[in-house]
This record gives sequence, C-alpha cells and structure tokens, in this order.
Amino acid sequence: MMESVLPYIIRWCLLANVVAGLIVIYIASRVRNSILHEKFLTGGVGLIVIHCLHALLVAAFFYDRPYLDWGAPYGLGYGPLLYFALRSSLADHRLVARDYILHAAPFIIYYILYIVWLCFPSSGDLMYLIIRNSLFKAIILSFFCYGLYAFYLYRSGSLKLKHSLNLLTSAGLVLLIVGFLMISVDSSSPRSHASFYIPRLMMYGMMTIVVFVVLDHKVRLLSHPEADPYQQEQVAALETRSYAKSGVPAQTLALYEERVMQAVEGERLFLDPALNLERLSEVTKISRHHLSQIFSLNMGKSFTDYINQLRIEHACKELRLRNDVSIEQLGYECGFNSKVSFYRNFKLYTGSTPSQYLADVNASES
Repeated sequence: MMESVLPYIIRWCLLANVVAGLIVIYIASRVRNSILHEKFLTGGVGLIVIHCLHALLVAAFFYDRPYLDWGAPYGLGYGPLLYFALRSSLADHRLVARDYILHAAPFIIYYILYIVWLCFPSSGDLMYLIIRNSLFKAIILSFFCYGLYAFYLYRSGSLKLKHSLNLLTSAGLVLLIVGFLMISVDSSSPRSHASFYIPRLMMYGMMTIVVFVVLDHKVRLLSHPEADPYQQEQVAALETRSYAKSGVPAQTLALYEERVMQAVEGERLFLDPALNLERLSEVTKISRHHLSQIFSLNMGKSFTDYINQLRIEHACKELRLRNDVSIEQLGYECGFNSKVSFYRNFKLYTGSTPSQYLADVNASES
C-alpha cells in the first residue's frame, strides 16, 4: 500500500518544489542583491528546480526507465554550492577559479558519464555499472563532507555574518540528515522497491523545506529591502576591517561621535523618516566615510540599527506615557515608514509587539 502511494507523494513534492523555486528565482531577480552568497543561495534553488523538473519529466513520460532519474547526478551539486556560499561568507576569503573547478569536478564528471550513457547505447552496461555502484555512495559522501564543513565553520566562529551563520549551517544540517537517512536505506534494503522511492522522498522532502525557507527569506527582502540582514552585516564587517587600518585618531572619532549623538539624539533627528547617512553628513558636517567609521568602530553597530533602536526606545516611552495612543500612528511619529516595519523592529528590540507591550504597561499600572 505504502509503496503504491510513494510515487504520487513524490510527484506532488516535486511540483511544489518547482513552483516555489521559480517564485524564489523571480523574487531574487527583483531584489537584485549584490551579496555573493545570496547569489549562491538562489543558485542552489535553481539547481533544485532543474533537478525536480528532470524527475517530473521522467515520472510523466519515461516511467518505465527509472534509471533516467536516479542516474542523474544532481545530488553532487548541492554540497559544492553550499561550500561556495560558506566560503564567500568568510571575512578574508575570495573564491578563485581553482575552488570552482575542484569542488564542481565530481558533479561534472558524473554528468558527463550520464550523458555518455544516454547517447551511446553501446556503453550502456559499463556506464550502468559505474553509475549504479558509485553515484549513490558519492552523493552520501558529498553530503557528509560539506555538511560537516558547515558545522566546522560554525564551531570555529569563522562565519562573520550572523544571518549567514543561521541559514547556511541549517543547510549543512539538511545535508547531514539526508546523508544519514540515505545510509540507513542503502544498508537496510538495497534492492527493494522502497530503496528507489524512499531516498528520493527524503531528498525531495528536504528540498521542499529548504525552498520554502529561502522563499520566506526572499519575500522579506522584497518587502523590506532596507532590512536586508546580509547587506547590513556585510557592510559593517567590511567597514570595520577597512577602517581599522585607516589610522584616524581615536580622539577625533570620539569628538565626531559626540557630534553625531548631539544631532541624532539631542536634536531628535532619529524621528525624521527621511534620515540617512547623507542627511546626517550634511547636518553634522562629517563625511560619510568618517560617519561609517564612528558606527562600525566606536558604536559597534550599523547606522540603521542605531536609528531603529532610538526609535523603539522612544516608542516605548510614548506607550508608557500615552495609554490611548494609536499604535499605527505612533510608528509614523517615531520615524518608521510603515506599520510592518515598526512592528518588526519593535519585536526585534523588545521581544513583544507594541500591543503586547502596551497591555503589559496597563497591567502593571492597574
């Protein structure tokens, strides 16, 4: 019974992956993010779409030739893409051609063997034996190696971008889980009907989780590009490394910091929804270059984080003083351009929504 249902579950899973993956690619084209590991993230989803489309076509038109599905080495592409994304997230590493060639080689070699197998029937038996006996094991090995590498970077603290750390190490965990599950199936029932469908259901199910997590991430970037965690964290990291070598006297930066705080906090510029580094530079007569140094070196936070924190602190103060205030209107008064942005940042800094915060204030006063 279960074995007859598995193919249908897999097809629906494949279809969901293709549709959601295409949406991710479309959104990525709209966001136009220049961060390198963001591009590898989109590339990984693109590989999932191609993989799932291939499997759907085989299931629909070549169901009597299942080797067209399991013989395709797409599984060898996910680990290298994760590696490229991880390496591009490191503080002091630049990917070179040798990196791409070395890590993509297994996928390329097996794909060439796959094409030879399909195009030259005379080589069929030999290619079948090579692919049948080694591809599954090569995919498992790839998943383990790249998954463990992700956790090595996690434990060593080499990844400097917090959001990258969360998303990319989660992808490494997915590879490890699938690797373990594939080993259990390979060792328990290597020649059963289930040995064909169960590994694919596990892989495609994990793909579904990954695609929808990335979809959620891309939707957030499209809806609120100013809150791009990748962009903010990488810019702050790059500025810190660059400006630490600039030799600007610490005393000068301290004086500049006082001037910034006087303008932003003393004159309440943080309430201006149009406030940006350019505007702050005009008001304080400090170059944007030096302003970036102040935030990255002296304050240890980005300009956006500094301003949003002040706005949320002001909102909390107003909620304590004005119990009848309209929360949506308060968000605009505090300098936010939308209700969504206000709620998101309020939850980020306080751990609760404005409504919950106001309810707690009223409860403590009663």
